[in-house]
Amino acid sequence: MSIKQEILSIPIFPLNVVLFPGSQLSLHIFEEKYRLMFRHVLEGDGAFGVVRRDFSDGKVASVGCIARVVEVEKLSRGRLNICAEGDRRFELLELDESDLFPRALIRLCTPGKSGAREKLLSSELRGLLDDLLRLSARVTGQRIAPTEVWPAEPEKLSYLVPATFYGSPSEQQKLLELDDVARRLSSEIALLQEARKHLAAQSAIEDAFKS
Repeated sequence: MSIKQEILSIPIFPLNVVLFPGSQLSLHIFEEKYRLMFRHVLEGDGAFGVVRRDFSDGKVASVGCIARVVEVEKLSRGRLNICAEGDRRFELLELDESDLFPRALIRLCTPGKSGAREKLLSSELRGLLDDLLRLSARVTGQRIAPTEVWPAEPEKLSYLVPATFYGSPSEQQKLLELDDVARRLSSEIALLQEARKHLAAQSAIEDAFKS
């Protein structure tokens, strides 16, 4: 499978998780249909699709992410431990679960814009992330130094934040579905600003009791 094509037919894994480009996903494969699927995937270029299925109602999301296998551990009875990495967003056009394993027709999403506005927002977001680390260190008593490992590229950063700091798959899915990098970054900035306020207040209370 080549991701240079616009529309593709791929093996797909519906899961109650959201995979973002650049994020890693660990899978333990034991069901027969998925063992067959990964046999097919590993004989090819190691690519498959991941799309969120809400197990409470069975609904499948409209946007998912291409995943590429980066590590395989073969276990007894044909089971596998798979480590995959998110590659590129896609729009789900059609899901077929009638075959030996699930397949889907997808349309690859165009990479987002990374212009002056996006770069300005990503700079603000990196500053917020460093602030959160500093405040967390004060609240927990752990020595956490600000980091410079946050991606400089706006779209990559916009994926890292929800993958790392958002606990709700439904909220993660909303951000994955956004085509506009600036809107995604702005939404994340608003969330982290609130988190910073709460941490700052907690830090101030603890400082008051220490004095």
